[in-house]
Parts: sequence; structure tokens; C-alpha cells
Amino acid sequence: MALAFHIDKGSYGNVSLDGLNVVGVAHTPGPMGQGNWTLAAYIDERADDRQTALGAIFGGGEGGSMSAFAPLVGKNLGAKKVPIKYTVAGKNRSAEIPG
Repeated sequence: MALAFHIDKGSYGNVSLDGLNVVGVAHTPGPMGQGNWTLAAYIDERADDRQTALGAIFGGGEGGSMSAFAPLVGKNLGAKKVPIKYTVAGKNRSAEIPG
């Protein structure tokens, strides 16, 4: 499962997250509700050190809606900064991580 997010306007405390992208990827060995997920986050390479909090936010470690998935995660691989191409074409959205 992969979920891609583009942040039009947002912040983490006083840190702006405007315009950044993040992709969360999970592997589940069986039915998702049974847990034991392996989770990884890919953060926009443009994020500075403070903005890398996106990994914790989208990994469920900072509360919010993503924290509902945290109990299902058996192994968190952490976050990696990568180039993420986010495209809007009409009503369609796509995200691409080269390689």
C-alpha cells in the first residue's frame, strides 16, 4: 500500500511544510487489520532538517489521523529524503519517486 500526500499549506508547530510531498509505503504480510506492517516514509528532498518531522507525522508518531495505524506497525524503517515528483492534471493526481 502506498499513500502520497502533497501539502499545499501546513505547519508543524512553527515549521512551515508548505509545498512539500511525502509518501508512506506499507507492506502487510496478511490481512491489514492483523497488523505486523512494515512501514517506510519517503520525504521530499527539499525538506530541511526541521521539516523531516514529516517522517514522524506520517508514520503516526506525532498523533493525528495517521496515529490510528501506529498499533498495526511491527517494523518502522524510518524516513528517507528523496526527489518526489507530484503532478496535478485536471482531477488526476500522481506522485513519482525516481528509481
